[in-house]
Amino acid sequence: MRSRRLLPLLLIALLGSRALAQVRPTPEQVAAWPITWSALGLRPDDSKRVTQRLVDPNARAALLAELKADPAKHTHRLLAAMFGSLVSVMGSELPNRAAIAIGLSESYGELARAVRATPGMPTEARVAFGRSHVRFLKDHVLVQELARFGQASRLLDRLAPAAGLKSAAGGKGVIDWQVPARVDPRRLAPGKLDTVITSLESSLRHVEGKEQARCKQANRCRLVEARGTFSPAFVAKQRKELVAADATLKKAVTWGVGGVSRLVEMELYNAFVWPKNAVRTDRLLAKLDRVDLSTAKPLWEVNRKGLELHRVGATLRLDATFETTIDNPAVLDAVKSSIEELWRGKLSARSSIELRTNVSFRRLAAGEAFSEGSLRLVEGNKNCATQGQISLCRVFSNTTPAHEFSHILGNRDAYRTFHDPRTRSFVHVQDRRTLMGSLDAPLSQRELVAGVRNLVRRDQQPRPR
Repeated sequence: MRSRRLLPLLLIALLGSRALAQVRPTPEQVAAWPITWSALGLRPDDSKRVTQRLVDPNARAALLAELKADPAKHTHRLLAAMFGSLVSVMGSELPNRAAIAIGLSESYGELARAVRATPGMPTEARVAFGRSHVRFLKDHVLVQELARFGQASRLLDRLAPAAGLKSAAGGKGVIDWQVPARVDPRRLAPGKLDTVITSLESSLRHVEGKEQARCKQANRCRLVEARGTFSPAFVAKQRKELVAADATLKKAVTWGVGGVSRLVEMELYNAFVWPKNAVRTDRLLAKLDRVDLSTAKPLWEVNRKGLELHRVGATLRLDATFETTIDNPAVLDAVKSSIEELWRGKLSARSSIELRTNVSFRRLAAGEAFSEGSLRLVEGNKNCATQGQISLCRVFSNTTPAHEFSHILGNRDAYRTFHDPRTRSFVHVQDRRTLMGSLDAPLSQRELVAGVRNLVRRDQQPRPR
């Protein structure tokens, strides 16, 4: 664990020499900020209003009273607003954003201490605010992590063109859709229990390392070719290694475009807003057999709007109709191929009934709203699914749509993510025998059956807009 005496130096290195000069924002200043990040049903305007109350000393007593009266409603909502405001500020063009973020972190830390000190405050609120304070607000850990995210994002933006990821028209830092090849189920193979350890720091260093290796090999090639004294075979070998270095860098950048954002918008967000018991990585790795990777319990009730199941002889046909704002035909074809190829097969070894899935799309016109409760496919900052909606970022694998469609049908992930505050890392324990635990594995028959069962046993419910 880093010495606390080194933290000011680390903040200066990450954020600049003026980083430790705090700016304690006022509600009036917050009103002028670009609060763009929101979650838990909070629209950006709602997040801004909550943030204004969070930084207002005169509103603290009322906030504590509301939290004490209804912790289930307010605990995670307030933590989400804190997280969203810090992400928005650190990702903005505000000239003193680092100082503002540190001022926010101090204000939020004071509120967290007040929550814990309030007599009669429910345990749920005390524990959540206490954990987030100790792990992320104290010593400005969350600000440091968001600074690393900014570094990684700028690096990826710079490397994207060199890695062959073309920029989309009209967007700074926005790449074009990277459409994967059509999925071939024969190439998918089940694995076994596995772990992956990620962090913002290691992700940044990984991409930097691949760039340095590529530059080193490019310089070597130029030197070899310029001197003209090396054998043709040696020159050809160096060129071949440069091609390999280019491919490795492109793979690292392609992963980073989606993976680094996911670390912030899912893993770091969940660890801050829904803080669970902390783990020590070494102890967790020694007891992997105790990790519950069960997917038996449905994720949510499945809404049947947009999903129709028909029996035609020995075939059970599942028709899925998505409304979508994505107008790239290649992307829609990749989504259709992924779901149709992987969501098919016999429902049991003894049964002759076989599932077939058919996917179609209704593209919305510019400005047209989604139908109420419709099954939706949209572009997002990360690949994920909510109840009745698949979000795809511009980099996705050919099995991603089928994985997210499985969530639509109520199937859970066959992996679990744990946070180690000591190392600021996330440990992902994966059941690589199934698509729900690994994108390199096929969908298991168990999940095929579970998805159909979840669909047919749920009455149609109105899906929230």
